[in-house]
Amino acid sequence: MLKIIQKIRFIIAPLVSFFLVIGFVQPAMAFYRMPVSVTPSQEDLEMGCIELEREIAAQVPLTYSYKPDFYQDPYQGASIIIGTMITPVAYSLSAVSAIGSLVDRTRIEPAEERITLLRQLKAQKHCFE
Repeated sequence: MLKIIQKIRFIIAPLVSFFLVIGFVQPAMAFYRMPVSVTPSQEDLEMGCIELEREIAAQVPLTYSYKPDFYQDPYQGASIIIGTMITPVAYSLSAVSAIGSLVDRTRIEPAEERITLLRQLKAQKHCFE
């Protein structure tokens, strides 16, 4: 009986892994940025060059990331030291950094898209001339 279970395990485990990978491929595509074509609102179209520039200046601070790099991040250092010396469970502190990256991305991407739209409007209105 044990031999049959081991044989089945060697057959089923790769199949389960394959289907898990296939199932995660589609949602994983959402992690990457896709091109967005945003249509300007009527208020955006009515803005003049100075108002467009002021709106861009107001959006730029929203694109800043204050998340430290890997080597300056205290959570990464703590997870590596505690995970190595005390318990491997501490490696899960690295998830804090990943969550911080996702939060930053949800804040930064809309601001960048808005800036891109406003710059396109400035170009259409020939504000650079």
